[in-house]
Order: sequence, then C-alpha cells, then structure tokens
Amino acid sequence: MRFKEYINEKFKKSEDVQWVDEKILGKAVADNPRLRKEIDDLKNQIKTNQWILPLAVTTEGFIVDGFHRLVALRELGYKKIPIWVGTQYHGAGRLRDSYPGLTISLKGRK
Repeated sequence: MRFKEYINEKFKKSEDVQWVDEKILGKAVADNPRLRKEIDDLKNQIKTNQWILPLAVTTEGFIVDGFHRLVALRELGYKKIPIWVGTQYHGAGRLRDSYPGLTISLKGRK
C-alpha cells in the first residue's frame, strides 16, 4: 500500500499523533554533506533528550515538516516514527508554533 492510501485509510479525520512503520514513509536519505552536521546534531539531541516533534503529514500523504527528523530517527534505528496528520497545517517550520504541546517522548519506542 502506498503512503497516500495508507494515510487516507487510517488517519483522514485524525489530528492526533500516530506511530507508523518507518518503511511506509518512503525513501529519505541525507547524502548532502551540508545536511550531515544538522542530522548528526539532531541525532545527538534525540539521544540526549528522547523528545521529538512528530513529522507533519498532509492527508494527501506528503511530509511537509520533519524530513531531517525522519532521517535521524532511521539512522538511530527507530522502526516506528511519530507522525501528525493534519488538515490545518500552516506551513513548514510552524508546526511547533501552531501546536505547542505536540512534542512527544521517545522513551521505550525504539
């Protein structure tokens, strides 16, 4: 099943955080050397804090915020990835501002 169909079937009316298998999120690699430091810094933050903002996904199945978090979580070995599926998304980089209580714990989730 493609990601868009999965989202439409499972989460069309949901604006809660859901945990999904990382394989359904498709390819995400950070082979750009400029991104490597940012990804490594993010991985260190995740290991230290074990808190993260979920990936923001539209009901059409597009990741609109969280590509770096996806790469970092995969590189750290997480098999389930937190996503937030929303119909009222306000643009990249603003999920934290629009929904301030959305940061979640990763403890025991690996």
